[in-house]
This record gives sequence, structure tokens and C-alpha cells, in this order.
Amino acid sequence: MSTKLKLALLLPAKPEKVYAAYLDSKLHSKMTGSPAHIQSVAGTHFDAWAGYISGTNLELVPGEKIVQSWRTTEFAKSAKDSKVTLTFAEHDGETKVTLQHDNLPKGTADKYADGWRDFYFIPMEDYFGGPKKEPAAKKPAAAKKPAAKKPAVAAKKPAVAAKKPAVAAKKPAVAAKKPAAAKKPAAAAKKPAVAAKKPAAAAKKPVAAKKPAAAAKKPAVAKKPAAAAKKPAAKKPAAKKK
Repeated sequence: MSTKLKLALLLPAKPEKVYAAYLDSKLHSKMTGSPAHIQSVAGTHFDAWAGYISGTNLELVPGEKIVQSWRTTEFAKSAKDSKVTLTFAEHDGETKVTLQHDNLPKGTADKYADGWRDFYFIPMEDYFGGPKKEPAAKKPAAAKKPAAKKPAVAAKKPAVAAKKPAVAAKKPAVAAKKPAAAKKPAAAAKKPAVAAKKPAAAAKKPVAAKKPAAAAKKPAVAKKPAAAAKKPAAKKPAAKKK
């Protein structure tokens, strides 16, 4: 199984600028997005990615090469350090960075190749602006957006139009309620019933015939002459006894 790997990338910057950023703690941290401690002095210790990576600067050639002993916290304690060699060369106005990583633990080369791409090469491209050739490769991918969206929007319009007839169908149902207003003639039929009561009220007027009955009581007052007849009959003979 492989114990080494080799990768390369192009950056739109001068070799000296890329070299200096890699060996500066603040720039290295900003470039990768994770804390790092490193300096441009051979024989000094370094660590990156919050201590996950550590090693020693073995050889430094300003603007051209960095050689380091290199290990991660996943290395077995008995495992020896691996060796990383980074070279920086000008290429068509850009910098070609070549990474050679040797003496890796068996079976880990693919794993660490992915790690270098994800945690160093991609962040370095973002930091330095990416390679100049990338924008040309992205143009064909933009052609997928208009073709996919237009049919999907057009398909929704018929579905909206289909709802209008369903609303119109409710109008006949409302119109059907108008004939039910035929209850008004039934109300008009009640008026004759009210009018029929008026003759009944008029029939009570002849009851006033009771007045002659009251007039018949007046002749009964004729009792006064009977009282007057008692006075002469009783008093006159009593006067003769004296």
C-alpha cells in the first residue's frame, strides 16, 4: 500500500508571497481558517489546525522550498514522522505549488491526499483568489438554470386557470334560491283573514238595544203615591179620643 502522495495547484500570486504566507502564523491561520503557530526559521517547531498537525521546519529556501517533518494526532505513538516538501515555482505569471508527502503510515495516503485538498489547497485558492483558468470552466454550468425553470413555471398556469370554472359553478346554486321567495303570496293570504274580523266587530253595535231595558225601570218609581195614601188613613181618627 502507498505511503506517499504528490499534488499540485496554481495560485494567482508571486512565489514569494505564497511562501511568506505559509510561514507566518497570522497569515497561515487566516489562509486555512484555523489557528496555526509557525515561523520562517529552520529548526523551529510548528503546529496547525489547533494542534492536529505538528512538526519541525527542516529546510527553508526563501520563495522556493519548505521541508518539514510532519505528523498528526492520528499517527501511532510508535510511528515515525512523515516528510513534507513544498516547492514554489513561477508559471505563466502564477505560482505552481507542488506538494510531495513521503513516509506516511501504510494505507493512509488517499486519506491525507483528501485532507490536503480540503484543508489547504481549496482554502489557499480562496485566499489568493483562485486560479485564473477557473472562470472559463464555470460558464457552461450556468446554461442549466434557464432550461430547467421555464417549463416548470409554465406548467403551473393551467392549474390556476382550472380553478376559475369551479368558482363560476357556485353562481347557479345562488340563483336557485330566488324562486324560494314564493312565500310572499302566503303572507298576502293572511290579509283577508284580518278583513273578515271587521264585520264581526261591526256586529256588536246592535247590542246597544239594552238602553230601552234601562228606560223601563223609570215607571217603577210610582211607589210614592202608595206612601201618601197611608198618612190620611191613620192620623185622623186618633184625634177624636180626646
